[in-house]
Order: sequence, then structure tokens, then C-alpha cells
Amino acid sequence: MRNAIAHGYFKVDHEIVWRTIHRDLAELSGQVSHLADQRLIDDDGHAP
Repeated sequence: MRNAIAHGYFKVDHEIVWRTIHRDLAELSGQVSHLADQRLIDDDGHAP
């Protein structure tokens, strides 16, 4: 309980959450997809 009070775990800034959903998640999704695509092709351009 001390950590929740001392660190404000129950305080949520809804504006930050909304901004994160609409701005940052789309970019993150694209980055993750790019990394996943890279894992499907080895250094020679062939599927592992």
C-alpha cells in the first residue's frame, strides 16, 4: 500500500493514455512489424 500511495500508482492521466493510444501505438506497431519481417529473412535474403 505504501508504494501505491508514495508513487501514485492509482493516479492515471487519461490525456496521456489517450495520446499514447492514438499517436504512439501506430508507430510502435509499424516498428514491430518491420522487426518481425526482418526475422523472416536471413542475411542472404532467404527464409531461414
